[in-house]
Amino acid sequence: MPFRNYHQFDAATVRLMTEAYDAALLQLGISSNEPMSGELAAQITMLADAGERDPDILCAKALERLKWTSPLSEAPPQ
Repeated sequence: MPFRNYHQFDAATVRLMTEAYDAALLQLGISSNEPMSGELAAQITMLADAGERDPDILCAKALERLKWTSPLSEAPPQ
């Protein structure tokens, strides 16, 4: 679980962040051991720190921010 040391969030928020993280990993087709997973966790953390609490939105926005780093993408967004 990538968010175990994030004491600025309560337990419920960490669960939502983890749900979003797991869903994003699944959509990207990668494991939590991949280098990209750390950036994914960082994006979810930034979104949650800004107040987002919906795991579907956390997942979608993190993926949107990272779409250029996906192994399936061809190039960074312009």
